[in-house]
Amino acid sequence: MYVHSIGVTDTAIRPIPALGTRNVARILLVDPDAASRSTLKSILETAGYWVDIARSSSEANAALETCEYELVLADLPGAEGPDLLDKARRMPFEPATGVMSSKLSEIDGMPDGPDPLQEVVHMSMRNVSYLLAGVAELLGQRADRRIGLSMRRVV
Repeated sequence: MYVHSIGVTDTAIRPIPALGTRNVARILLVDPDAASRSTLKSILETAGYWVDIARSSSEANAALETCEYELVLADLPGAEGPDLLDKARRMPFEPATGVMSSKLSEIDGMPDGPDPLQEVVHMSMRNVSYLLAGVAELLGQRADRRIGLSMRRVV
């Protein structure tokens, strides 16, 4: 398995995994906190996801320009997170997007984003199954939307 971080000094991007590998989706994880980023990356990779990481919106923007992602998860302060996710949703590959927070108090009462594919995902290490269910739900919604679009083109 490849280990990769998109950083200031590390701009190499891994190739898209070959069919038949155990990685079910490519996720861009954006979090300035090294401990949270590392823990969540490990959880997602153990669950079979292909995970690239970014520490800031500028690193994430660079990653979005060079790779296609099925999901972008961000835990960024202020307007940085929503701005990044808005840009991600406008990419041609139309990833699902989610706002993460390791602090439940930060997301209590937070409305879902304007796009139904953007949800708030509580990043609790005590409830990994809830976290993985949220990720699977976001990816499932993206797949449903893309299948619906392709079906309309066929008809």
